[in-house]
Amino acid sequence: MKYKMFINLTPINFQYKTTKSSVNKQEVTSPDFAGSAHDTISFGVMEKKEFEGIFAVVEKFKALVKKFNTNDDTKLGMETATNTGEETKWVIIPSKEHDPEGFESNVEKLKAFYKTWHTKTFNAESNLEDGDFHIYLENGQPKLGVKFWGDKIEEIQGESNNGRIPIDYFDVMQKHINENKLKLTDRAESEIYVAQNLKQEITKIKTNLRDAIENNDVKTIFNYLCIAADEDKDGYLDILEYRQPSNDYTFKDLGIDENKLFEKIKKIKGHADFSNSMVTDLGNLEYINGYAYFNNSQITDLGKLKSIWGNAVFRDSRISNLGKLEFIGRNVAIKNSPLTVEDFKNIQIGGGIIIT
Repeated sequence: MKYKMFINLTPINFQYKTTKSSVNKQEVTSPDFAGSAHDTISFGVMEKKEFEGIFAVVEKFKALVKKFNTNDDTKLGMETATNTGEETKWVIIPSKEHDPEGFESNVEKLKAFYKTWHTKTFNAESNLEDGDFHIYLENGQPKLGVKFWGDKIEEIQGESNNGRIPIDYFDVMQKHINENKLKLTDRAESEIYVAQNLKQEITKIKTNLRDAIENNDVKTIFNYLCIAADEDKDGYLDILEYRQPSNDYTFKDLGIDENKLFEKIKKIKGHADFSNSMVTDLGNLEYINGYAYFNNSQITDLGKLKSIWGNAVFRDSRISNLGKLEFIGRNVAIKNSPLTVEDFKNIQIGGGIIIT
């Protein structure tokens, strides 16, 4: 049976001042496993050669621990990444500086975590050259990525990889910082500040819309969020446009189920942007009188939708079923989607089909 040794000997700081041939009052500090209080050992006065001998012994022991452990960087009481399983926890992937021998395998681990995230530009190798990477797993899925620059947090991302801390996980991030006494760069401090203000704003909106959300009063919800909505004679809604309520937060952040919104929407008079949307069912929607952006959306089937009068952007989308779609007024973009030119043979298109 193979046992795993959980031990932390990094960072160990040897500091000395030489007085002729001796070293005066040597101290070795090492964080405990919880990453809080530090133990200090005083070696007193000794010859410099003796001190360097102790240093060499400790370095050999650290190397032995590293060889014995498949995962050698258990600092701050958190596990390094071996497998995600279905757990909820923080894991660390060590930087090139902290684990030079395992750098290539750690790069692959970091890439694996990001496969499900909304990004195509993530550079795992570059990130791990700068510093460690902390990842928060919820039921085995990565929800927060924390990039370090040296010993400070440089950047905090959620699944959208949009430079913002997801509000749902703000408290998780704050707890992680406080419990482990993590330091922040100016950029990270700014991200925290923005997230705190957004959380306050979202809390206010959720309070004001509590009854409307509970009763699925879609007209009230849209009008409150400055998206004009009118009710037709059948009780369905014509809305001015469709988008997320802000560049800084989504319907999901407000506790609003977008699928329930589309139970009431029949027409979108202007543009419809589903790129950051969690909607999967367009419900009773039949008409989009402007452009339609489906890139990076969750939609796979257009359902009852009959017409799109502007450009239809299916690029980087999941849509494979065009449903009852009959008309597209301008161009169609289908790169990196399940759709092919053949899928549009029975649809009237005012422009061309762009496949590159």
